[in-house]
Amino acid sequence: MELNEAIEGRYSARKFKKEQIPDDVMMEILSVLKHSPSALNFQPVKVFILKSDEAMEKINANCKCIYGAPEVLMICYDETECWRNPLIRGHKSGTTDASIAADEIMLKAYSLGVGTCFVGLFSDQVLKREFRLPEEYHPIGLIPIGYPADDCKPRADMHYGTKPVQEMVFEL
Repeated sequence: MELNEAIEGRYSARKFKKEQIPDDVMMEILSVLKHSPSALNFQPVKVFILKSDEAMEKINANCKCIYGAPEVLMICYDETECWRNPLIRGHKSGTTDASIAADEIMLKAYSLGVGTCFVGLFSDQVLKREFRLPEEYHPIGLIPIGYPADDCKPRADMHYGTKPVQEMVFEL
């Protein structure tokens, strides 16, 4: 699949088949982490694959946007490993680095016929507690992931309702 096809065709899957992704396919998807850009290449991203019955019960109890996915990727960063910009007070690159990685994961998944949806509606503190994450790990997104159900399709109001590029790009 060409990159433009993946960028333009990928959509937020909100209905999944029950089958889990084979381990080799999941590792192929997650292999993009090796090449995902991060500030000064510090690579602070940590990805947790939630797929056990216990993990799925916890994530479904704490996030209403899992959409029946058989697995969920919890995208985090380790604040002790991220770059800090000395010119911006309090800046840590972790959220940006993890967001870039999440996008690359979703594009790779789509290219392999696997559906995803980026979800930000959760309490990071609850997830840290429920999944016993180290204090320095910060969840920035959840990616329900799996094979899209046969009747899964993009939500027209969200997928096709895009702004013209001219409303987002400016020259100075």
